[in-house]
Amino acid sequence: MKYRAKKALDNIESYVPGKPLDEVVRKIGIKDEIVKLASNENPLKPSLLAVANINEILNELYYFPDNNAYCLKEKLTSLYNVSHYWITTGTRKQDQKFFDALDAYHR
Repeated sequence: MKYRAKKALDNIESYVPGKPLDEVVRKIGIKDEIVKLASNENPLKPSLLAVANINEILNELYYFPDNNAYCLKEKLTSLYNVSHYWITTGTRKQDQKFFDALDAYHR
């Protein structure tokens, strides 16, 4: 049996970053009139709730994140009523390595 990530993941296109502001200015030539934001940027200040949450965790930023995403998996297992063995986290490449290893184990 061949294990693999969902086929739908095969159709996801890689992220293509936008052009940096310097490049846009050189190309168009109107430096003072351009406000360029990435898709995840906001011209407004962050919300007070976001700032409060960031301030709460500032003293923990030096810890490495949990690569196994234990807390996330716990919430997903209860939300979807499945065993934690059915949930994997990571990048698509990491997931495929997991499925390849699982496939090799079952051969």
